[in-house]
Amino acid sequence: MKRIFLLAVLLLLLLCGCTVQVHFAGEAQPLPETVSASGEEASSSSPTTLLQPEAEKEEIRAVWVSFSELNPEKTRDEAAFRRRVRQLLAPMQTLSVTDIFLHVRPFADSICPSALFASSSAVVSRRGDSLPFDCAAVFLSEAEKAGARVHAWINPYRVSAKTGDVSAFAEDPAVGALLKKKGPPCVLAWNGGVYLDPASADVQTLIVQGARELLEHYAFAGVHIDDYFYPTDDAAFDAESYKAYLASGGTDDLFAFRRENVCRLLRSLYAAVKSFGAEKIFSVSPAADIERNENVLFADVKRWACEDGFCDWLIPQIYFGFANETRPFEDCAAQWRTLCGGRNVRLLGGLAAYKIGRDDLFAGSGRGEWKTDAAILKHQVLTLRSLGYDGFALFSASFLNFDKKLSAKVLKNLKDVL
Repeated sequence: MKRIFLLAVLLLLLLCGCTVQVHFAGEAQPLPETVSASGEEASSSSPTTLLQPEAEKEEIRAVWVSFSELNPEKTRDEAAFRRRVRQLLAPMQTLSVTDIFLHVRPFADSICPSALFASSSAVVSRRGDSLPFDCAAVFLSEAEKAGARVHAWINPYRVSAKTGDVSAFAEDPAVGALLKKKGPPCVLAWNGGVYLDPASADVQTLIVQGARELLEHYAFAGVHIDDYFYPTDDAAFDAESYKAYLASGGTDDLFAFRRENVCRLLRSLYAAVKSFGAEKIFSVSPAADIERNENVLFADVKRWACEDGFCDWLIPQIYFGFANETRPFEDCAAQWRTLCGGRNVRLLGGLAAYKIGRDDLFAGSGRGEWKTDAAILKHQVLTLRSLGYDGFALFSASFLNFDKKLSAKVLKNLKDVL
């Protein structure tokens, strides 16, 4: 009877020239009008464009915790190490930090128990010594209390910056195994350091297995790598690998060959990280100079920014002041915003907290900017926001433990915009 009554009312209203929408309980409701980004109503013929997920997410406020900051006293006392971690985390809570990049593998080693890698001299007196406790587990437990996500930061290719003697790693579990492989050498000495060859399939397998090991045993939010790719553009570095590539029928020139080697690793790491869940994040922090990335480090950032399957976040290290003569901050940040205009990745700006109170030696007339401008990081954050960045990352944790007068002002200025 109610339905008949309502239909009668509707008929009466239509006869009177009125337009009415009636919805019975349980029936679908009409979709609201589509509104464009400019605030204007879209025409009915226009396809509905869903809001990019990135635009709905929180601003990312990240901090790097470098290997040199973790356990500088090489303490074997877990309680003392825990106090150190809390000291590093304290200013991050003040700044509402959302994400932390924890340096778990700085030199093809590990700060936590690993079936693949030797213990890291970042946390023990000598590489390979037994770990007195699980540094990663302690850090994760304290970071959880502080409300921050932790990402496992690895340097994929770097083995040593102190010795160029490859034979010194003959007994190392990971590096030593690679030294025994047949074919072009997987481990290369260069300019006083030791590096894994990015062209080697065995090297790539090891790196990916290492990333999987970390995600299998710890509640990391994802995996992070920084700007250590090829250590040189000199053709002598990987001459044997390139020769073998050409002999197998390869046709790329040396630079394209190197870029593809790095791209292959990133694709593999991305796939490995995502196999643990779509919410896991693979992030990359390249150097600020886009062309140098491509032709010296062989990091194809243009491709990573525009194609799916390489990374979730790009975090260029824009470690310059506004007054830098060669590469002023705002110009550099704008270049990266243009590069990442397709929004395939979330874009963060890497900021140089470590320069506060210091001379910027290569900034020309802007050399003193970081010593005198207590609001520089605040203004950089505001600039990134104005350019549409998704957040920022500060290098690094120990430089946020402000104790100097200028640095205390920096902290206050940062808090004003966070």
